[in-house]
Amino acid sequence: MENEIILCFGAHADDLEIGMGGTIAKFASEGKRIISVIMTSGESSSPWLKEDVIKEERIREAINIDQFLGCEKTIFIGIRDKDILGGIKHKGLKSFVNNKKTIEKIASIIKKYKPNIIFTHSNKDPHEDHKSTNEIVFKSLNLLNDKKTSVYSFEVWNVVNEPHPRMYVDISKTFRKKIQAMKMFKSQKISVYSLFIQVVLRAIFSGFHTKSRFAERFYKIR
Repeated sequence: MENEIILCFGAHADDLEIGMGGTIAKFASEGKRIISVIMTSGESSSPWLKEDVIKEERIREAINIDQFLGCEKTIFIGIRDKDILGGIKHKGLKSFVNNKKTIEKIASIIKKYKPNIIFTHSNKDPHEDHKSTNEIVFKSLNLLNDKKTSVYSFEVWNVVNEPHPRMYVDISKTFRKKIQAMKMFKSQKISVYSLFIQVVLRAIFSGFHTKSRFAERFYKIR
């Protein structure tokens, strides 16, 4: 459907590209409106740079890359992801899963855009920030008493399959664009490049299910 509105929630600036970059590019080319929502600001991703420098760099990167893939807008929630500061341990997104303001902010975004579909992290992903993003999104939907919007999870660090219906999206025509988008994260070369083999193998494996060269797999969790 053209003019469908799709909200994509990622814990970090590169998660959406890794998990569903090909699908974003494909949906955008079909006329769907894609809104990207990034939960954290990325201060801790490059400890050799000042926080303000890396934060601004990651915001610029995310906006440029989202536009490259075809996103209409990129929204930054701005939660800090630094683990230790001044001797005080920070728990990242985990400490915000019951934060009223955060839940209300995400709820206001959902209410504003009235998406047909929401994509978010899996609660089976071993990364704590990814699981927390999933939990915050669902608490926001519950706050809105929204039981109709379809919700799908995408894979980043997942190592096990989920007991949910699966959706495979043929990204043969946009897989190259997904890889290009991942390479555009210059500030995250080490972490992003370390996932290339996993991303390629997963796309090939998922492609078997759609009889295509490359595909991305999603789980319908609601």
